[in-house]
Amino acid sequence: VETTGSYNTKIFICGIDAQGSLNIKGESSGTGKLSVTSGTHNNTGDAWTYSVGILASGNLNIQSGTVTTTAGKASCGDCAFSYGIEMKEGNSLSVTGGTLNAIGGDSVDTGDQSGERKSFSGGVETYRGDVSISGNAKLNTKCVSTMDGEGLAYGIYALVGSVNVSDNAELYADATKTIYISNGNLKQTGGKITAVHKGDTGYSLDVELSTLGNVNNLGSVGNIEVSGGTLETVDGNVSMSSYNAKDTQSNFVVTGGTVKTNSVYGVNKFSVSGGEVHTQKIDSKAFSLTNGKLTIREPVHKYNDNLYTSSAISCGDITVSGGTLDVAWDWGNYTPVVFTDEDYDSL
Repeated sequence: VETTGSYNTKIFICGIDAQGSLNIKGESSGTGKLSVTSGTHNNTGDAWTYSVGILASGNLNIQSGTVTTTAGKASCGDCAFSYGIEMKEGNSLSVTGGTLNAIGGDSVDTGDQSGERKSFSGGVETYRGDVSISGNAKLNTKCVSTMDGEGLAYGIYALVGSVNVSDNAELYADATKTIYISNGNLKQTGGKITAVHKGDTGYSLDVELSTLGNVNNLGSVGNIEVSGGTLETVDGNVSMSSYNAKDTQSNFVVTGGTVKTNSVYGVNKFSVSGGEVHTQKIDSKAFSLTNGKLTIREPVHKYNDNLYTSSAISCGDITVSGGTLDVAWDWGNYTPVVFTDEDYDSL
């Protein structure tokens, strides 16, 4: 096609265009498979161009069976978008049984002055709606391999919405910016979350407050709350935004379960009152441990024959009134250095 208008005009192709609520289940026995694939959408103009596996204008519920939805390649002279699932504003995705595989495709912006560049891709995209996985359900999200390491490749992109995992459900996300939540929360009461980061930029998990408007009117958002199950990030950090945050915003709260992650940055208040947390570094305005176990191992690095490391906990207020706090540098294969009183005096 040749359609112009930039962001004022949006053009779509999709495998399924659901104009209302859509419930998918795999036969009476819960088996069965549904494969949805969107095509290539090439726009020689600059109107925003989408290729979407399932485009949902109502709530989408996967009840059983195996659903695989794959977006096609989208290209245009401005922003292009390729999403396995895109939820229209105000609608939510729930996976209550079976398995949902949502795969973002290739996307190309052909209008950049420096030449073609990759645009937006994602397994699941929501706006003012939640993503919930419960029961024994599984949600797997990723982008095609051509988007690995690209800065606009997401496993889950949730804008003004939350991601909830409960019961024995499993969420597996694999992308450059693996799980991104803006002005919403990540809540886990059970099950397993695995966030695998690809590339040299991005993160495994980013839960932030929007810089647009007055964040103090948003309520209790921008939080990570784990009370059960296992949350694990692979090859990537956890990033949070605590700029102008209220007491109820940008907090990482662990009351149960297990958290395994690399460094955690930008937290307003990091609190552990149960469960176990294993991480490399915590950067927070305030930190408290009242129960449970927190293990921190900040690695020592070598560069130009010099060893470098930083504080394992970097924060303002530290309160430890219970539980187990185990903090140390991880020297790896390097010989630990022991500082004398004279060394400290000379620093």
